[in-house]
Amino acid sequence: MGYNPPCVAQRSASQDNYGVFVSLSIIDTYYWFNGLPSLKHRLLIAIDLPQDTKSELMRLQNDLAKFGVNADWKSADKLILELNYLGRIDDSLISPIKKITRNLTKDLGELFLTPVYLQALYSRHDPTEIFLTLNGDTDKLIDLQKQLCKEFRDIEIPQSKRYEPQITLGTLPRIDPTFTKQQIDKVDNFELSSLSSFEVNALSLFELFVTKIGTHIQKVGAFMLESVQI
Repeated sequence: MGYNPPCVAQRSASQDNYGVFVSLSIIDTYYWFNGLPSLKHRLLIAIDLPQDTKSELMRLQNDLAKFGVNADWKSADKLILELNYLGRIDDSLISPIKKITRNLTKDLGELFLTPVYLQALYSRHDPTEIFLTLNGDTDKLIDLQKQLCKEFRDIEIPQSKRYEPQITLGTLPRIDPTFTKQQIDKVDNFELSSLSSFEVNALSLFELFVTKIGTHIQKVGAFMLESVQI
Protein backbone atom coordinates (compact mmCIF):
# COMPACT_ATOMS: atom_id res chain seq x y z
CA MET A 1 0.00 0.00 0.00
CA GLY A 2 1.33 3.44 -0.90
CA TYR A 3 1.89 6.15 1.67
CA ASN A 4 1.04 9.81 1.22
CA PRO A 5 3.51 11.89 3.23
CA PRO A 6 1.97 14.63 5.42
CA CYS A 7 1.89 18.21 4.24
CA VAL A 8 4.89 20.48 4.79
CA ALA A 9 2.88 22.59 7.22
CA GLN A 10 3.12 19.78 9.78
CA ARG A 11 6.50 20.24 11.45
CA SER A 12 8.35 19.01 14.52
CA ALA A 13 11.12 20.76 16.41
CA SER A 14 14.66 19.56 17.06
CA GLN A 15 18.13 20.89 17.80
CA ASP A 16 21.16 20.26 15.61
CA ASN A 17 24.82 19.63 16.49
CA TYR A 18 25.65 23.35 16.30
CA GLY A 19 23.18 24.25 19.04
CA VAL A 20 20.96 26.01 16.50
CA PHE A 21 17.22 25.57 16.87
CA VAL A 22 15.71 24.06 13.73
CA SER A 23 12.31 22.86 12.53
CA LEU A 24 12.34 19.49 10.77
CA SER A 25 9.37 18.82 8.52
CA ILE A 26 7.73 15.42 8.79
CA ILE A 27 7.80 15.10 5.01
CA ASP A 28 11.61 15.53 5.05
CA THR A 29 11.85 12.78 7.67
CA TYR A 30 9.71 10.53 5.48
CA TYR A 31 12.02 11.03 2.48
CA TRP A 32 15.15 10.39 4.57
CA PHE A 33 13.73 7.28 6.31
CA ASN A 34 12.69 5.71 3.00
CA GLY A 35 15.97 6.44 1.23
CA LEU A 36 14.34 8.76 -1.31
CA PRO A 37 16.14 11.73 -2.93
CA SER A 38 16.48 14.62 -0.53
CA LEU A 39 14.25 17.64 -0.83
CA LYS A 40 15.45 21.10 -1.66
CA HIS A 41 14.73 24.01 0.65
CA ARG A 42 14.31 27.63 -0.45
CA LEU A 43 16.32 29.48 2.21
CA LEU A 44 17.46 32.97 3.13
CA ILE A 45 19.45 34.63 5.93
CA ALA A 46 17.73 37.68 7.38
CA ILE A 47 17.08 39.73 10.50
CA ASP A 48 13.69 39.10 12.09
CA LEU A 49 12.61 42.55 13.26
CA PRO A 50 11.45 43.13 16.86
CA GLN A 51 7.69 43.05 17.35
CA ASP A 52 7.59 46.75 18.33
CA THR A 53 9.36 47.63 15.07
CA LYS A 54 6.97 45.48 13.05
CA SER A 55 3.99 47.18 14.70
CA GLU A 56 5.44 50.60 13.87
CA LEU A 57 6.03 49.59 10.24
CA MET A 58 2.49 48.21 9.93
CA ARG A 59 1.16 51.58 11.12
CA LEU A 60 3.33 53.20 8.44
CA GLN A 61 1.86 50.87 5.82
CA ASN A 62 -1.62 51.88 6.94
CA ASP A 63 -0.72 55.60 6.77
CA LEU A 64 0.66 55.15 3.25
CA ALA A 65 -2.50 53.36 2.17
CA LYS A 66 -4.62 56.22 3.57
CA PHE A 67 -2.38 58.63 1.64
CA GLY A 68 -3.40 56.83 -1.55
CA VAL A 69 -0.46 54.49 -2.11
CA ASN A 70 -1.91 51.35 -3.70
CA ALA A 71 0.53 48.55 -2.87
CA ASP A 72 0.64 44.89 -1.96
CA TRP A 73 1.81 45.31 1.61
CA LYS A 74 4.02 42.78 3.37
CA SER A 75 2.40 40.92 6.25
CA ALA A 76 4.04 41.12 9.68
CA ASP A 77 5.86 37.80 9.31
CA LYS A 78 7.49 39.03 6.08
CA LEU A 79 8.73 42.33 7.53
CA ILE A 80 12.37 41.28 7.72
CA LEU A 81 15.78 42.70 6.83
CA GLU A 82 17.23 40.33 4.25
CA LEU A 83 20.98 39.69 4.05
CA ASN A 84 21.62 36.64 1.88
CA TYR A 85 19.17 34.84 -0.37
CA LEU A 86 20.40 31.27 -0.73
CA GLY A 87 17.88 29.90 -3.21
CA ARG A 88 16.96 26.23 -3.48
CA ILE A 89 19.32 24.32 -1.21
CA ASP A 90 19.87 20.58 -0.94
CA ASP A 91 19.72 18.93 2.47
CA SER A 92 23.47 18.25 2.37
CA LEU A 93 24.25 22.00 2.44
CA ILE A 94 22.08 22.96 5.39
CA SER A 95 24.63 21.99 8.06
CA PRO A 96 27.50 23.87 6.32
CA ILE A 97 25.24 26.94 5.98
CA LYS A 98 24.46 26.91 9.69
CA LYS A 99 28.10 26.36 10.63
CA ILE A 100 29.25 29.28 8.45
CA THR A 101 26.58 31.61 9.83
CA ARG A 102 27.27 30.62 13.42
CA ASN A 103 31.03 31.16 13.06
CA LEU A 104 30.60 34.62 11.53
CA THR A 105 28.03 35.87 14.05
CA LYS A 106 29.06 34.41 17.40
CA ASP A 107 31.45 37.23 18.36
CA LEU A 108 29.96 40.13 16.40
CA GLY A 109 27.89 41.70 19.16
CA GLU A 110 24.58 43.54 18.90
CA LEU A 111 23.84 46.02 16.11
CA PHE A 112 21.65 49.13 16.27
CA LEU A 113 19.76 50.32 13.20
CA THR A 114 17.30 53.13 12.42
CA PRO A 115 14.91 53.34 9.43
CA VAL A 116 15.39 56.83 7.97
CA TYR A 117 14.35 57.20 4.32
CA LEU A 118 11.26 55.99 2.48
CA GLN A 119 11.78 55.19 -1.20
CA ALA A 120 10.16 53.55 -4.22
CA LEU A 121 12.48 52.95 -7.16
CA TYR A 122 11.04 51.99 -10.53
CA SER A 123 11.93 48.53 -11.80
CA ARG A 124 11.18 47.62 -15.39
CA HIS A 125 11.32 43.84 -15.07
CA ASP A 126 10.58 43.22 -11.38
CA PRO A 127 7.82 44.58 -9.12
CA THR A 128 8.65 48.08 -7.86
CA GLU A 129 9.39 47.89 -4.14
CA ILE A 130 8.53 50.43 -1.45
CA PHE A 131 11.27 50.25 1.16
CA LEU A 132 13.08 51.95 4.03
CA THR A 133 16.81 52.56 4.04
CA LEU A 134 18.76 52.46 7.29
CA ASN A 135 21.30 54.33 9.39
CA GLY A 136 23.34 53.08 12.31
CA ASP A 137 25.62 50.04 12.27
CA THR A 138 25.11 49.53 8.54
CA ASP A 139 28.85 49.25 7.80
CA LYS A 140 29.11 46.27 10.17
CA LEU A 141 25.99 44.74 8.62
CA ILE A 142 27.31 45.15 5.07
CA ASP A 143 30.67 43.66 6.09
CA LEU A 144 28.91 40.66 7.65
CA GLN A 145 26.81 40.18 4.52
CA LYS A 146 29.94 40.24 2.34
CA GLN A 147 31.68 37.68 4.55
CA LEU A 148 28.64 35.42 4.33
CA CYS A 149 28.63 35.86 0.53
CA LYS A 150 32.27 34.76 0.32
CA GLU A 151 31.75 31.69 2.49
CA PHE A 152 28.58 30.66 0.67
CA ARG A 153 30.25 31.01 -2.74
CA ASP A 154 33.03 28.74 -1.46
CA ILE A 155 30.42 25.98 -1.06
CA GLU A 156 28.99 26.81 -4.50
CA ILE A 157 25.92 28.79 -3.44
CA PRO A 158 25.59 31.75 -5.87
CA GLN A 159 25.33 35.18 -4.27
CA SER A 160 24.36 38.61 -5.52
CA LYS A 161 27.23 41.09 -5.92
CA ARG A 162 25.21 44.10 -4.75
CA TYR A 163 23.70 44.63 -1.34
CA GLU A 164 22.03 47.59 0.35
CA PRO A 165 20.39 47.13 3.77
CA GLN A 166 16.70 47.90 3.44
CA ILE A 167 13.30 46.86 4.78
CA THR A 168 10.71 46.23 2.08
CA LEU A 169 7.22 47.37 3.08
CA GLY A 170 5.42 46.28 -0.07
CA THR A 171 5.40 46.17 -3.86
CA LEU A 172 3.40 48.06 -6.46
CA PRO A 173 0.99 46.09 -8.65
CA ARG A 174 2.24 45.84 -12.24
CA ILE A 175 -0.56 47.66 -14.06
CA ASP A 176 1.09 50.15 -16.41
CA PRO A 177 3.97 52.69 -16.31
CA THR A 178 1.62 55.63 -15.72
CA PHE A 179 0.11 53.99 -12.63
CA THR A 180 3.58 53.10 -11.31
CA LYS A 181 4.83 56.67 -11.75
CA GLN A 182 1.77 58.06 -9.96
CA GLN A 183 2.35 55.72 -7.02
CA ILE A 184 6.07 56.52 -6.84
CA ASP A 185 5.21 60.24 -6.78
CA LYS A 186 2.84 59.63 -3.86
CA VAL A 187 5.57 57.81 -1.95
CA ASP A 188 7.98 60.70 -2.68
CA ASN A 189 5.43 63.23 -1.41
CA PHE A 190 4.62 61.32 1.78
CA GLU A 191 5.93 63.05 4.91
CA LEU A 192 7.69 60.36 6.92
CA SER A 193 7.74 60.81 10.67
CA SER A 194 10.78 59.71 12.65
CA LEU A 195 10.92 55.97 13.22
CA SER A 196 12.37 54.23 16.26
CA SER A 197 15.77 52.57 16.30
CA PHE A 198 15.91 48.86 16.94
CA GLU A 199 18.47 46.41 18.28
CA VAL A 200 19.65 43.39 16.33
CA ASN A 201 20.88 40.52 18.50
CA ALA A 202 20.44 37.59 16.11
CA LEU A 203 20.36 36.51 12.50
CA SER A 204 17.67 34.08 11.39
CA LEU A 205 17.49 31.32 8.81
CA PHE A 206 14.13 31.34 7.03
CA GLU A 207 12.55 28.79 4.73
CA LEU A 208 10.12 29.91 2.02
CA PHE A 209 7.17 27.77 0.97
CA VAL A 210 5.49 28.59 -2.33
CA THR A 211 1.86 27.43 -2.55
CA LYS A 212 -1.14 28.15 -4.74
CA ILE A 213 -2.34 30.80 -2.28
CA GLY A 214 1.00 32.59 -1.96
CA THR A 215 4.43 32.44 -0.37
CA HIS A 216 4.79 31.57 3.30
CA ILE A 217 7.88 32.15 5.41
CA GLN A 218 9.00 30.21 8.47
CA LYS A 219 11.97 30.70 10.76
CA VAL A 220 13.98 27.48 11.00
CA GLY A 221 17.13 28.67 12.79
CA ALA A 222 18.54 31.53 14.87
CA PHE A 223 22.16 32.64 15.39
CA MET A 224 22.87 35.01 18.28
CA LEU A 225 25.31 37.87 17.68
CA GLU A 226 27.34 36.79 20.70
CA SER A 227 29.10 33.69 22.01
CA VAL A 228 25.97 31.90 23.28
CA GLN A 229 23.71 30.24 20.69
CA ILE A 230 20.04 29.31 20.94
